[in-house]
Amino acid sequence: LSFNPSRQPSRSPSPLLPLTMTQKAAPPKHAWSSATLDSDKTDLTRVVDEASTTTSSAAALFLPVEEAERLVESLECVGVAGVGSKAYLKYFNNLQTLNLSAHSHAQSKTDEYILEAVSTFEKLPVVIENMLAVEAWRTRVLPSLKPKGLAANNCMRSYFTLYSEGVAVNLLELALYHRHQLAECSETLDLVDYVVRQITGLCVPLAQNEMLKHCKKPLSAAEQGELIMNRSKEDELKDHEFQIRFSASLSCLTLLRYFTEHFEALPLHAQTRLLDTHDVLVLIVPLVENPPWSRRNGDDWEKWEEGKWGKVEKGDLLKLSKIEGQVWLAVYHLTCTQACREKYPLSEFRKSQILRLRKYLNDIIVDQLPVLADVRRYLDELALMSVPGVNAPAPMLEVAPLKSKIDRECTASVADEQWEEVWSKLTDKDDEDIRALTDVYSQDGIEEVFGEKPVFELNGLPVREVQVTFPGGECAFEIKPKDLKKGVESETERGTFKRYKLSLKSKLEATLDSSCDITATVSFESDINHTCTVASPLELPDSGDKTWHQIGAVTEMCVVQLGLEKMGAGGAWSISKGFISLPVNNIS
Repeated sequence: LSFNPSRQPSRSPSPLLPLTMTQKAAPPKHAWSSATLDSDKTDLTRVVDEASTTTSSAAALFLPVEEAERLVESLECVGVAGVGSKAYLKYFNNLQTLNLSAHSHAQSKTDEYILEAVSTFEKLPVVIENMLAVEAWRTRVLPSLKPKGLAANNCMRSYFTLYSEGVAVNLLELALYHRHQLAECSETLDLVDYVVRQITGLCVPLAQNEMLKHCKKPLSAAEQGELIMNRSKEDELKDHEFQIRFSASLSCLTLLRYFTEHFEALPLHAQTRLLDTHDVLVLIVPLVENPPWSRRNGDDWEKWEEGKWGKVEKGDLLKLSKIEGQVWLAVYHLTCTQACREKYPLSEFRKSQILRLRKYLNDIIVDQLPVLADVRRYLDELALMSVPGVNAPAPMLEVAPLKSKIDRECTASVADEQWEEVWSKLTDKDDEDIRALTDVYSQDGIEEVFGEKPVFELNGLPVREVQVTFPGGECAFEIKPKDLKKGVESETERGTFKRYKLSLKSKLEATLDSSCDITATVSFESDINHTCTVASPLELPDSGDKTWHQIGAVTEMCVVQLGLEKMGAGGAWSISKGFISLPVNNIS
């Protein structure tokens, strides 16, 4: 759920990564309700799932089966009063461990025994109830805690409490991909209501939507840095809250697609709630017209992908992202499958709203998702149809049991009791529960689960060669064994570095321009070809025949110092000597 939970929330309000991890094992063919589709189109509808599938040769985050079952069995409901407590943080720790491992299993296409354990021990309702409890806490309890100084003393704890809602949505994205998980879930009515509430938050116009204003406002690196340095703890907590809500709301679009795809697996009251009460087909229309997953940044366009905003070339603006694919597949199921069409009576209002989608189904979009040709044909037929003026309203509305129960728990005294029992007794610096969470994000292979490249550590790897290049020439250095033993250590802001003498392997004189760039590429001895590159503009003195030039810095974890000599009066400059400084654990 990029802002990345493996980083401290005070560093950056980056997007919430786990929420956008919808990677799954290669899915089976969908059991499409419409019998008119041919096999070629059925296969092509899998493009969104397959685009989300990531295979990796790296080791996955595997929990032993017994440990996974123990963690699943430990999941218990805590109620609104228990949100943020020690018991809740333990629940969140276990939930995130299971979530990350489940994603790792899906990415590596291995046995998804964690999801099966969740189904076997009937813990999906527990996850849903605690997710609804955090939502209620965020909307009804948190506003009363903020004036008491929550952000100033407990920013980290409150951040992870909010973040747990996104983790629950993320796990549901994996679980409900499987039809049987949705069919066996006993809390589908509450889940449908929750998903629609989050999606409705995305439909509010930008001018009145504080969450969208915050998340769709592009900031330069300088502006982002200034914001982080100058914001108060209260503003920081608000930033995290908006970012989590935004990412979780976009993930709910995936859950909506599963509801429509597995529509017949839903109980009757959930089907009625989805189509009639919430009218999700009409709800989707403003999302297509004003997509919350795209924004303008100066002259560039950006789309929300993999938990962060990424630049999109103008020629690729019509290329469907994963989120857009989920939305259009939901539209397809709502308009073209028999089960949905039989339970969705049309009216003049619904007809006018649905036909607003017609102009967005151009050939470029249909070529990417061929089943949308059926949607386009349906809309063409709908434009010629006569429909009733209005629909009769439902005679009664069934109350969502979990939401009703949680609302009763949100009494006026909850905030005061929580403050006295939990929040006032802890601060971030002495919070042992938060420290325990760090183990979850320090496992091997965690970077790949979050969609990031793993950090390559150079522990014990000797330098093979240092290649220095510049306009008009190049030269190579090596560290001789005798010099490797004579490294000089020095303390820096980034820890202990060791400085080694470089010996020239090849020497080439060249005329250097002080305005050119000079680059040093360090190659290390390892089974994989790993290099480190640093560069800087070359500056030559107006007088003298010797000078030193530094490439890189300790902040880049590599410093190369070059000795330059002038070959005769008015002659060309040549590289005559060099030194390299590296962290002490990067070379041996």
